[in-house]
Amino acid sequence: MPLAYSAPARQCDAPPATENRTANTQPRNSPESDPGPLRSQFICRTILPTATGQPPNEERHSYDQGRPAQRTHRYHHIRECIAGTQWTILEENDGTLATSSRRPDILITRDWPEPPIVIENEYSVSRIEDDCLNKLGQTLQSALGGQTIHTVVGVYSPKELQDTANGDQAEAMLRNGATLQYAAYNGKPDEYTRFPKSGFITGNIRNLVEFVRPAAEPADLIRQAAETLAKGTEIAAKAIIDAAATNTTIGVQIAEKLRQPWPIEESEDAKQNQANREARRQTANMAATIIINAMAYQQNLDGYSGIKGLAQIRESTNGHRLTKDTVITGFDYILSVNFWPIFHVAKEMLLQIPASTANSMLEQMASTADGIIEAVRHNDIAGTLFQKLIADRKTLKTYYTTPEATTLMAHLAIPEDLDWANPETLKEYKIADYACGSGGIMLASYQRVRDLHRLHNGNPNDLHAYMMQECLTACDIMPAAVHLTASLLSSAVPTVPYVGTR
Repeated sequence: MPLAYSAPARQCDAPPATENRTANTQPRNSPESDPGPLRSQFICRTILPTATGQPPNEERHSYDQGRPAQRTHRYHHIRECIAGTQWTILEENDGTLATSSRRPDILITRDWPEPPIVIENEYSVSRIEDDCLNKLGQTLQSALGGQTIHTVVGVYSPKELQDTANGDQAEAMLRNGATLQYAAYNGKPDEYTRFPKSGFITGNIRNLVEFVRPAAEPADLIRQAAETLAKGTEIAAKAIIDAAATNTTIGVQIAEKLRQPWPIEESEDAKQNQANREARRQTANMAATIIINAMAYQQNLDGYSGIKGLAQIRESTNGHRLTKDTVITGFDYILSVNFWPIFHVAKEMLLQIPASTANSMLEQMASTADGIIEAVRHNDIAGTLFQKLIADRKTLKTYYTTPEATTLMAHLAIPEDLDWANPETLKEYKIADYACGSGGIMLASYQRVRDLHRLHNGNPNDLHAYMMQECLTACDIMPAAVHLTASLLSSAVPTVPYVGTR
């Protein structure tokens, strides 16, 4: 099919940021540290709105030492790109960081617990890495949420923008497609990842906006959650295997529900016995993952439509511990509200496990769910978390497309030139994957159409239920795969109910 995505961001051959990371101790308002009076104003006012859509405070946009506050336009070019969110934009404000006197060029704060994002704009490529690393790991003032900065996007702007006479000229250049170069730093100053590893992504201002959301996923948080989930799943899976060793029916029934093997006969071939043990381990891991996933999602829904979190369920028992019966009762209530693809499979898994085994491992599984909940609660990254961490390729015994590849495929396949401002365009747009696996392609495609609607001043959250019920079709031979896909797609707006799925 023809490429419909205009002006895609691409990696260029610009020189990488300096490898010698010496902290810049110059104050932000000194002549040596600030290459021009426009600084980050033209970027912020062109790409990002205030959270409320109201004219920002004049003092917020003024500059020290008599520098002009050229803010003739209070509403910005691509404010619609984050419609439906609650993002607040601060530009070079003093006192934003609790752990440093430095001030970010642009600070984006979002609804708790979503982490803040910093954008650092420079006209010298050698300054970008130091500026970005100086902000990584810093903590915001408590009045701004007190959160840690996990992501900084460094923007290398052309000198033509610096040389413009005023903010209006700079804004006009950006609207007309001026080229920016940018990279994302994620993690801590002493342990971070850079994307791309060298050079920069090249694109216009709209490409930069599209880059900010996925770049804001806190990779260090995801890595930590991955380790927690892997360890917790292995412990729970061992308990299931041990129970099935004395009663093979347990493993066989779990395997039948998941359409996975649970070989029970021993072989004279040592290699075959090893393969059988691995097959049982994989199936048990799948079952444990599904239950922990549902418990984490239950925590995410705590308080919504009368849904009780695990703490409330625990307090309702005599021993103040989770039991098989109380957890299943909680699942049943959630199923009466909605979320059938997520909780029905989890309930079926738990039903196959004897009460004695389930009662002994549920607290550990709840602890694992709590250990990943901070990551799961970030609506922007919940889908990525489920795909990267829950969809264990070995467990599902097949290969799945990486998130990077699915994102590229979605950008190439979904045309940009439709009337995405019109909600009917989304309602008429159908996305289907008939071997959905962990749901990566479905998620990337759904995120793409949501982003396109948002970029054209729409609020995709208003259409989430309709899209889930009528526009998204996913099938797979394995119930676990459908479970994962439902988790991915539901995580886009986890508290919006829908009647059914396709």
